[in-house]
Amino acid sequence: MTYGLILWGSCCNSNLFRSLESLHCRAARLIFNLPKDMASVDVLQRAQWPTLFIYYKSAIFICFHKAFHDRLPVTLIDLISKKRATTYSTRTCVSLIVPCFNMRYMKDSVAFRGSVLWNAVTNNCSALTKNVPYRDLRLKLKSLVNFNEFSFKIMSASTCNFRKDDFVYT
Repeated sequence: MTYGLILWGSCCNSNLFRSLESLHCRAARLIFNLPKDMASVDVLQRAQWPTLFIYYKSAIFICFHKAFHDRLPVTLIDLISKKRATTYSTRTCVSLIVPCFNMRYMKDSVAFRGSVLWNAVTNNCSALTKNVPYRDLRLKLKSLVNFNEFSFKIMSASTCNFRKDDFVYT
């Protein structure tokens, strides 16, 4: 399911992903014998289940963690490019180069979403870049607030106005 979820990620805003999420909530209603008119958010909270979007983000992050530590086939490792934020400091964490996009197709790609997610999460918690067991990595990701609230609604440098005050130059 994990690798299938990564590939279905471009459907996160589509009807397919919403229908999968409704099936997820329906399963929680049946298992925990909850009323049919209960809101989906309340059902998942009562069942203590995360949404499928959290599973999707953790699957992408773990896939990029494997690629970062050279545990994937070479053809997949070559799709990501590492860079240091500064060349003179060895204390900065290594980030990934985010591919530029000019259309929706590239913005929904795994290479773009994984690089953006990796940079956003590891900038705040550099301990995630270390080689740790994946079970511990999942537990650390669940506890991070910026991971749970992260969305992929990010502007590219090629499509935005640089004069905005909230634009982050990387």
